[in-house]
Amino acid sequence: MRQHRKVTEEMKVQIKKMKSGGSTDKAVAEELGISPSTVAYHSNERTKELTIQRAKRNTKARDRSEYMKSYQSERYKNDSEFRDKVKAANRENWRKKNRKTLK
Repeated sequence: MRQHRKVTEEMKVQIKKMKSGGSTDKAVAEELGISPSTVAYHSNERTKELTIQRAKRNTKARDRSEYMKSYQSERYKNDSEFRDKVKAANRENWRKKNRKTLK
């Protein structure tokens, strides 16, 4: 019967390093003396962590973007000097994009 070993933080780090290096679950398991399903479990845990972190970053970025849109929209409505600058910048950007077709 196989004896179970507790996976330490050190082993989790080794799993992450070996998996990021392209090793298979079986190769990592043999190296560390644990089962391939344990390696797969800890690999999936890291993937879940990264997915959650990415979702949080995207939410923050979306919130910032929405805030800036609303701020700029209000400023655009109320500040004629700002509105003129935006229009000029938009015209310049359009010219840069379409420079070849205008000639």
